[in-house]
Amino acid sequence: MKVCFSNLGTGSEAHCKRRSFHKRRRPKKEVVLPYGWKDLLQQENRERDFFHPDHSGRLLFHSGAAGSFRVKKVMNENLPRGENFSRSFYMQAVKTLVMKPGHFFSEIPESPGFRKPFLFLLTSSFILAALRTPFVPGGSIPMALIILINALAMPVVSTAIGYGIMFIAMKRKLSWQRMFALYAYASGITYLISWLPLATWIGEPWKWILIGIGLVRGFGLTRGQAVGVVAGSILVIILLYSFLSSLFGLFRA
Repeated sequence: MKVCFSNLGTGSEAHCKRRSFHKRRRPKKEVVLPYGWKDLLQQENRERDFFHPDHSGRLLFHSGAAGSFRVKKVMNENLPRGENFSRSFYMQAVKTLVMKPGHFFSEIPESPGFRKPFLFLLTSSFILAALRTPFVPGGSIPMALIILINALAMPVVSTAIGYGIMFIAMKRKLSWQRMFALYAYASGITYLISWLPLATWIGEPWKWILIGIGLVRGFGLTRGQAVGVVAGSILVIILLYSFLSSLFGLFRA
């Protein structure tokens, strides 16, 4: 079918274009939106053109002015959103937590669920237990289980302490799921180096720095407030360890 546009001037067929209306062309290319798609689209104020308004991450088809394209896949598994956990999410999360931790924590939704951050923490805990056990004198399966349980329990305890400090001292009631996600991701990434001898002296400060960054970027705290929460949490954990050590010594005596 030939379509002519009279307003383009007169002449031969320079203003005519052959176009098929009965046959729809396939998109020219398929693209995958990388991590950080939200900020990019917000800058261009085009987020609604691409995504459903329910913030589910499902994509709308869109034809660009420079050429037709279709988004094949959104790398939602690479964002700390939703419940889907995959190997690609784990690898991308590790990379982003190392390179751009503030950006990662700012993407944590209000209700991220427990599954995704817990599986991230569990994966890192298994890696820590498997790699650290050979360095422990008398390393065995029971010792690996102890390391695994401790690696899983400490973020939960730290989350409870941090949540309590923010609620009591700052009168801020936050999402428990979101708070746990922050501590789970911050702890899980540091486990990847904590298995090395003496690496705890690097891993622990790094973990608390990440938590501080997450409190600022993800929860909107000031730097002073974040430092207060981190310092208070460390102090409570030290006192808790001292109390449990004394209690264990009494029972042992």
